[in-house]
Amino acid sequence: MNTLSWFLALVFAVSPAVVKAAPDDETAAAIIDGGHWQADSREGTYRIRIESVGFEHVSCRVWIEWLTAATPDAPSQLLARAPFAEASNGMWACKLDAVSTPLQDNVLTLPATHTYSNEPHVFKVALGSPGEYQVLTP
Repeated sequence: MNTLSWFLALVFAVSPAVVKAAPDDETAAAIIDGGHWQADSREGTYRIRIESVGFEHVSCRVWIEWLTAATPDAPSQLLARAPFAEASNGMWACKLDAVSTPLQDNVLTLPATHTYSNEPHVFKVALGSPGEYQVLTP
């Protein structure tokens, strides 16, 4: 194989992983802002981004973001982002009309349906310091 072929093979092999590495504002089905986090001398709010992906078996991709508090000198900024892996594995479709808004006690309640068995499930997630969350439901 020549160098160009190897390069193209590498580009196409890596591209799908790069595309899924961050949320897409264009495909966000819901964005929820709320709650309050505090760690060390920093504080801010949470943002939950829910994307619907797929076409035959639609599933959701959920991102948890930690934003810094806005000040008179600067707007809030994204401090950390983590995928909510338990619901973003391609097996769950989120029920957007039933997602908890606002966040009660920094807990996200996310009703979902299994994309193949149609089994209902409610994810309850305690949101913590930047980059940290804990699933409260099995």
